[in-house]
Amino acid sequence: MIALQIEDVKHFMNLLLLSTPFDSFLLVEGSVKAGVTYHLDGTYNLEFYDQEKQADLKAQQFCSWQEQRNLVFSMIKGNRTPLSFKFVLKLSKKATEDFIDTYHLPLSYTDVNGLFFNILFDHNQLSVVTGVSYSIFTLDKKLDTLFDEFAKKFLSQHQIPYIEK
Repeated sequence: MIALQIEDVKHFMNLLLLSTPFDSFLLVEGSVKAGVTYHLDGTYNLEFYDQEKQADLKAQQFCSWQEQRNLVFSMIKGNRTPLSFKFVLKLSKKATEDFIDTYHLPLSYTDVNGLFFNILFDHNQLSVVTGVSYSIFTLDKKLDTLFDEFAKKFLSQHQIPYIEK
């Protein structure tokens, strides 16, 4: 786990809310504290969908950031900056499987609950904190280290300057 302080908040927010770099992530949860506080649960309410769609969504569990990006933008946009916000984004099942396979890690997808970006804004400071959740006990932290490096590379590829805290 590492914490990366984002130096150019405006650029990051434009990419997060108005562009596609984060669209393949899943939204686990979020909150926006402005005039009122909004809480987001990224879990699908399966009973809302027909049977065919339910089968597709069960495997995914969480909605994509892409599906919710415009809604979140509508909560944040305005003349005043929110007091704070937090979004927990997770790599999809396929992306996690690919990540494990790419690095030939001695893990299966079922050993990993998730690879997370925690995006936190408070007191006009924006940070991305990485996280790895396991469903097994392991002392091997290679996945954690590789995911931290992935996060730094992801930010650099999108010209997002950061300071490692």
